[in-house]
Amino acid sequence: MPLTFKIKLLRALSVIQCWLSLWLIVLGIVEIVRVKWRFSGLGMPIWTGVLVALTGSFGVLITFKFLQKSQGVVTIPQYLAMTLMGFSLVCGILSSMIMFNYGLELAVAGQRSFLYYTSGNRDFDDNSFTAAKVPLAVDARYNEEHALVGSIFAFTLLEMIAALWSAALCFVNDQKPMDKNDDYEVDPLMEGVGQSQQASGASC
Repeated sequence: MPLTFKIKLLRALSVIQCWLSLWLIVLGIVEIVRVKWRFSGLGMPIWTGVLVALTGSFGVLITFKFLQKSQGVVTIPQYLAMTLMGFSLVCGILSSMIMFNYGLELAVAGQRSFLYYTSGNRDFDDNSFTAAKVPLAVDARYNEEHALVGSIFAFTLLEMIAALWSAALCFVNDQKPMDKNDDYEVDPLMEGVGQSQQASGASC
């Protein structure tokens, strides 16, 4: 029995999620060691990568081992599809949180200058402050950190797309609707009883 497009795509997305989880875990470990930014010590890519690995492994498992034949079509049991959808949504939410936090960090780090405020008097009146843009000197270490966080942001974006795509596929019903005009199988014993009743009625 051939597989449906939904199962093939879910299987491919699950394999992709397993691959992305490895990158997130490795980059998260390197980030803790090398990067000293505000969200670097939380290990968010590591924990997200572990959950993504579990989700991808679960998707691979159910698309290979827990398929069932329903109405002439190979499908995934509904409770397993809903479980995969829940895990995928959680992965998508965590990925969006990482993208939001790291996006702000990248926006600030991408600026090559910062504002320096000075006051014209000793009373530090609010109206006496002036802002001056001062160039920001960066070194190779800073560029390395910037590239690493940018890589995590990119892999997280790919994971969010894969997770939300998998969750959307779980809503797709690939079972064929039952046709009301289909012929139902008749039990031979019941058919024989009906014919005998008709014969007895005709003889009377």
